[in-house]
Amino acid sequence: MKDCIFEEIGNEECKAGEFNSSSCEEEMMDKNLFFNADINVKYFVKLGIGKSFKTSDNKSSQVKTDYSYNFIKYGKALLKLNFEHLEATQEFIEVVKKALSSKDPAEQFKQIVKDFGQFIPTEVILVQLSTEKSGEISGKLSIEDLKIKMGKKSTHLKEKSNDYNYKYTKIIGGEQPDDIKNLDIGNWVGSLNNYRCWYCIEFRNPISIFQFLPNDLHERIIKSVGITIHHSTIETCDLVLEEYKKPIQFRLEIPTDIKKIIKNKDVDCKILATVTDITESKNDFFTCQVLFPSDGRLPSLIIHRVQNPFKLFKKRECKLNIGWMVIGYYRDFNFDFSTRLK
Repeated sequence: MKDCIFEEIGNEECKAGEFNSSSCEEEMMDKNLFFNADINVKYFVKLGIGKSFKTSDNKSSQVKTDYSYNFIKYGKALLKLNFEHLEATQEFIEVVKKALSSKDPAEQFKQIVKDFGQFIPTEVILVQLSTEKSGEISGKLSIEDLKIKMGKKSTHLKEKSNDYNYKYTKIIGGEQPDDIKNLDIGNWVGSLNNYRCWYCIEFRNPISIFQFLPNDLHERIIKSVGITIHHSTIETCDLVLEEYKKPIQFRLEIPTDIKKIIKNKDVDCKILATVTDITESKNDFFTCQVLFPSDGRLPSLIIHRVQNPFKLFKKRECKLNIGWMVIGYYRDFNFDFSTRLK
């Protein structure tokens, strides 16, 4: 890091709020101090870092956690890191080059993320945060495992079968009270004047760690991870076949974000499609071709009816299931290793 900006923000960052979590993405936002709902961190979750605890019989158990909490955030300073002034270390560059030369680069990149982290925030809010949290954890785990999750906080636990309810208060930053139950808010807020009591309470604008690598490695990383499924769906349509051997052009319902991917030449995307006759006619079947206009128009399907040549053509209505998907390289470093194609 060559340069950064440090700004005092006074009381404008003193605010109360509520956070609710019922998904892996939301829990990651909480653990990594992302309280801004506008920040999209869901892609960072897809790197395979899930939620599990080690139970007393040494077996890993998947658990589900639903919780919510109220928080009071006292922000005193904002630290901005300029992306242009952040550089990857030589150690990190060498590890990435070694992964690119391996037999399975994607697996190596998963390990790199575990060793170096997933992202670097370019904005950090400093000072302190108070939370009062409650929730429920379900799954096969012992009360000792739950205590490992809770850590050193003021905690109340209630056990019911394999489900556990909990409620606790947590203080981040500032002078820590001897007993949270007797917290003096005035003294706690007053400790903000001492910068030695400051703490990172919120991260903003995360950037993938691979983004800081030299440009010549960017494309190599993306190509080495392989092709992914950008979109997959099944559409049902009713068609009327009126003329013998006349194909039917079917317009695909393409989401806005997928349209951008299709028009991005760097993605090198392809569309795969199949057609199934739900009416299960014994006299004919259907094939399809993907029409990819060279003038920049969106692709569509050309559907052909293949009829038994020994049967006379008859006008008929048919109901078709049209399955199609868009595959291609990644546009960025938001890798999803669970859907990559080899």
